[in-house]
Amino acid sequence: MAVETVRIEGLRGVLDALKQLPPEIVSKAGGPVKLSLKAAAKVIRVQAQDNVQRIIDEPNIGDAPSKSIGLLKSALIESRGKMPSGVKGERYTVRIRPNRNYPTDRGENVTAAQIGRQLEFGTEKRQPKPWLRPAFDEKKEAAVQEVSNQMNTRVTKVIKKLDAEASRSR
Repeated sequence: MAVETVRIEGLRGVLDALKQLPPEIVSKAGGPVKLSLKAAAKVIRVQAQDNVQRIIDEPNIGDAPSKSIGLLKSALIESRGKMPSGVKGERYTVRIRPNRNYPTDRGENVTAAQIGRQLEFGTEKRQPKPWLRPAFDEKKEAAVQEVSNQMNTRVTKVIKKLDAEASRSR
């Protein structure tokens, strides 16, 4: 599947400022940055799930009832990923959980990832019904806004906590 990256630029000095912050904010465990990105990825995942449900709800050829068991929709997750080598930062992706197989009584052994790709890009017998790319396109601004809101809230919370600890130790 294609990888789309949103790069936030124009924040001069932010990295230097982040390096001077206490470990509670910029920890190897991710801290507020990790949690903020996870919340933003969730915005896109929820839209992708809605798009998959819309495809499921479309009438089939001949008005046959849908045989969907909702596996693809439930297999969508947001997950923390590794940055490319030499690049520092945090990464979250919306993806299909691996090894989620449809029941064998429905035919050959098919995974949710295979069905997701077939829907997104189509096959020689099926027109594409994109669900992930439209979710990203529709919600990317909302996801960036979610990062901003979450970062403000979480960093403020950490600062208040550190301030309280400092005043207690005086």
